[in-house]
Amino acid sequence: MFKKSAIALAIAAAASLSMNVMAAEDSAAGEKYVEKLNEFIDGASLSAVAVTDTRYRTNTNRWSDNADQETATDQNYTAYNLILGFQSGYAEDVFGVNLAGYFSGDMYTNGDKNEISQGTGWATAEERNGSFKMTTAALKFKGGDIFTGEVGLIQGGVGTIGNVWSFVPGTYRGAKVNFALGGDWNLGYMATDSFTAPWLMTVKDSPNAGGNSAFDFMHSIGLSGSAGGVGMNFGFGQANLSNDYIATDSDNTSFNIAINYAFDNGMAIGYQTYAVDAVEFAEAGDDTGLGQHTGLTFKLPAGFVTWDTQVRYTTTANGGEFAPRMIQGYGTTNGTWGQWWDALSDWNQNEQLAWSNRVSFTFADGWNAYAGLILANGGAEEDTNFDSETAVNGTIGYSVPRGAMKGSTIRFHATYLTRDLKSGNDYDRTDF
Repeated sequence: MFKKSAIALAIAAAASLSMNVMAAEDSAAGEKYVEKLNEFIDGASLSAVAVTDTRYRTNTNRWSDNADQETATDQNYTAYNLILGFQSGYAEDVFGVNLAGYFSGDMYTNGDKNEISQGTGWATAEERNGSFKMTTAALKFKGGDIFTGEVGLIQGGVGTIGNVWSFVPGTYRGAKVNFALGGDWNLGYMATDSFTAPWLMTVKDSPNAGGNSAFDFMHSIGLSGSAGGVGMNFGFGQANLSNDYIATDSDNTSFNIAINYAFDNGMAIGYQTYAVDAVEFAEAGDDTGLGQHTGLTFKLPAGFVTWDTQVRYTTTANGGEFAPRMIQGYGTTNGTWGQWWDALSDWNQNEQLAWSNRVSFTFADGWNAYAGLILANGGAEEDTNFDSETAVNGTIGYSVPRGAMKGSTIRFHATYLTRDLKSGNDYDRTDF
């Protein structure tokens, strides 16, 4: 699960303090220095966000299929993030810097790895409690209204390369550039040779590829814009897998197609396909195989209530599970698939059809809530040990609407997931 770890009691004590940085007025270095420094500082901002996340999660037969299996606790913790960021202006209206990072740690934990604090492999790294990770350290540049770019430690969001999220994004080492083509159309390109998920300090902490990068080089191109009110987003990407991840020389390729339309009354419809031709989906005798999600979305607002319904169908050539990213290994990268249901299962089995419904409520004075129901079959008969799965979930939240603490948020989330195992044994998972 690569978005926010189910936000149980996520107290974003965030007073997200954003402030302008003061410009210099005098300097012994002279007027030219002051002029250039003020260009750099003009429009700059500092920000800080504090988050605590408390989670309690249980499962029965998640990793087994036994009649006498007892319910086990697999997550029980309170963790925190203190997120800091600085964005400069542009010197000479060309160059600037973006910096961001965060302190993290566990206030208490049952020892199981979570995705909020730092870890090594599949284990919690208690010795790193309170440690700081730099998530962004990039030189940014622009050429008028024609293009913008970044190089250094950056985030994804171009073509088929996306971000792995907890409460902060993962970090790519590379570069990206976006060109304004006129109207709403933009063309982007990104290249990278390394990635770390938010909960890993360095690539050496990864449980994949023996603590090495899963890829030697990855890049993607993306085209986005609109025509006649129809929004479109297209992407194509390629990853050269490292020999530490897989022994043979292999390339994975991916493509993304997303189309949406919003009506004047707020109603919206959408379609998306995210597919990967990957060595992980290869059948016997083949070098690669295709895995993909295909989804439809529909949103209908009515006053303070909004109904969201989404359908997803998944296929893989070899019957394995599909993750919508260029490389399948846990935390190795992420893609730009748009659906996420925060409901414990990944809803990603071969030939699985899943249907999510969510009703959201926006109340006065900062209160909000939603309730959701997800239904799915078990996928291809020969590939899974269950015939169907069902989840119900909900969230209630409050954001301070005004005053010095404006934007500070508290949310409580809960999910219950059950599967109809073919063996007849019990299967359930709970998440608070």
